[in-house]
Amino acid sequence: MFKFQLQNNELGIYELQAAPVGWDSLQYTFKRSKEYHGITIDFTLDLDFLADGRAFIQTVYNTYGIEGFIRVLVFEYNSNTFKWEETYTGRLNLSKVVIGAIKATTNIQAGGISQKVLNLDDVSVNLQSLTSVGGVALPPFEREQEVIGLHSQKIGKVYEAGTKNERKTIDSPAVEESSARGATIIFGFEDIKTNELEAYTYETGFSFEDNIHELFPVKERGPVKIEFLLDATIGSYISNGDYDKIRILYIIQHNNTKHTIKRIDDNKVGRSFSRRMIASGNFNFDLEIGDKVYLYAEIDVSDTRGNYQFYHRVQLHETSFVRVTAQTQTLETTTRGMLVHEFFSRICSFLTDRPDSFYSEHFGRTDSQPRTYAQDGAGSLRAVMPGFWIRNFSTAQKNLYATLKEAYSSFDAIDALGMGIETIEGQQVVRIEKIQHFYQNVSILKLGRVSNLDKKPAAEHFYNEIQVGYEKWQIQDFGGLDEVNSKRKYTAPITQIKNTYSAICKYITAGGLIETIRRSQYIDASTKDNGNDNSNFIICLLRSATGFISERNQNIDITGVASPETRYNAAITPARMLKQHEPKIKGGLLKQLKKNLTFSYGEGNYTAGTQKSGEPTILLENQDKLIEQLAAPLWEAEHYNFDYYLTDSQLKEIRKNPYGFITFEDEDGNYKKGFIDELKRNKFTKKTEFTLLKVPE
Repeated sequence: MFKFQLQNNELGIYELQAAPVGWDSLQYTFKRSKEYHGITIDFTLDLDFLADGRAFIQTVYNTYGIEGFIRVLVFEYNSNTFKWEETYTGRLNLSKVVIGAIKATTNIQAGGISQKVLNLDDVSVNLQSLTSVGGVALPPFEREQEVIGLHSQKIGKVYEAGTKNERKTIDSPAVEESSARGATIIFGFEDIKTNELEAYTYETGFSFEDNIHELFPVKERGPVKIEFLLDATIGSYISNGDYDKIRILYIIQHNNTKHTIKRIDDNKVGRSFSRRMIASGNFNFDLEIGDKVYLYAEIDVSDTRGNYQFYHRVQLHETSFVRVTAQTQTLETTTRGMLVHEFFSRICSFLTDRPDSFYSEHFGRTDSQPRTYAQDGAGSLRAVMPGFWIRNFSTAQKNLYATLKEAYSSFDAIDALGMGIETIEGQQVVRIEKIQHFYQNVSILKLGRVSNLDKKPAAEHFYNEIQVGYEKWQIQDFGGLDEVNSKRKYTAPITQIKNTYSAICKYITAGGLIETIRRSQYIDASTKDNGNDNSNFIICLLRSATGFISERNQNIDITGVASPETRYNAAITPARMLKQHEPKIKGGLLKQLKKNLTFSYGEGNYTAGTQKSGEPTILLENQDKLIEQLAAPLWEAEHYNFDYYLTDSQLKEIRKNPYGFITFEDEDGNYKKGFIDELKRNKFTKKTEFTLLKVPE
């Protein structure tokens, strides 16, 4: 015996005089999300509400339209306890309602926050807003953002230039008795190949005012290597008088320290002098911001006689060049960012109209908000921020935006996650955890022998190509080939199905991009758009005495890269992402254990390697993997399909934890185990259609 109630905030609670038509055929469905791996519970079948039920529905619909809220509660009379017990709670789906003259027809959606989350997962959320999508005022967290210290990752930059092929001969102004006899020769490297150091461009010529010209502005500190070849014909010629001595020097200078590269002295000149001087070399300097570097020549004549007048002359030959290779750093900065738990909490509160609607032991911390946890989760010490914040635009000027779908998919690509709706402490919450939480190695129900058992391949779990890594990583100006957090592809030995496993993160973790944006601070470039200001970044963190700082190589060694000690995000490289996803990939490869998952393509630096403390070997970014050695699979890519008459008490056991496995006996008396992929149960006949995903034996 059943009774039914309709509830609305304004109209209150109304108990129907009769059951909706079609209730006796209601189907109760558990369905696992292909995208999120959580299990949703739905009621399928249209129901006809007559008389009083129709009037109630029409009143709500006329006032609120498809957003009108009507909760449906179903109670069953327990003859043992002599009490009515609630068995179903759902929401009428007014987006599909049909209101006729005598009935209103629609179906029931799962109650609670499930539909809100699933229907709004691609809505962009302003995480600084304190008003939810439903217009509910949300309280702020005590710390909406954290101040995060960012280190400076070294970036390789190059300046390379030569001379044009014109081979011009340049004469100085006339040198007379009343003027200085010595001059500085400026070398003009006008043929620029690469100018990542923003080097100055000069024309070859002379200066008589002791002016020497900087080779490039030193805006960043770090070691530089300067290589050069100076090939010039230099001299002086007399128009009046004569002189005996001439001195020519090639000089490289760091601040006030001069290094003579080559020197010519001639003491018997006469009326003219000309000499081709060729010098090559390389010098290494450790530069600080504001240092000066010069490359020039000096020419000086002496022992002049008479009322003299002469000219200096230079011809810089096309073989001349200069090449500067720098490993640059700047001063450390701070920024504001949302730690990952607060980031997801704010998104979920915006979508669900509730401030405490998110739960994650993986992302939670001992001091996370609005929930705290017993310990810091494995994925908790990470921050999300837009490029604008890295540049230190204020949060009032530039907001952080995100959608739940993109945020989840980005962290899922890094960690291999699942997301579902669970009831914790009496309230429904969005729960995100490692994928293993949604495929638990615990028995939730043991069935007897089943009939009509079919086994078939779970085609969606076979992959012939695996993609991992990051969608955006390229540095626009320099250093891109050294970036590890880029993209990888692997080929699996599956030929009968064409299916790609994609774990590509849309958020940016590339250290080079983080660093180039970090160096473009708001105070220096408030009107400059670097192209990634609105992109979201993820930065791995460490706790510090004052809060949080960006992680370098404190907990992980990285090899095969420039300046490993200054790297960002070495713990979440593509090879490490693949390692997280191995339990999901291996399930379709259990018949191919002696074959390889073969590296087939990489972008950026795919020859680097990482090694965490305690790991026996380096994990290379481009290594093939023997399938047998991949992490243990969560499932085997095979479906069990069968019918079974499921009692109410058995259904309750499943509802307690739908993520464990169900055991059943096949027609040969063998016990098999499977995770729920889909379960359809008729409320009245109890007949249940099972689709289970095989648990590996």
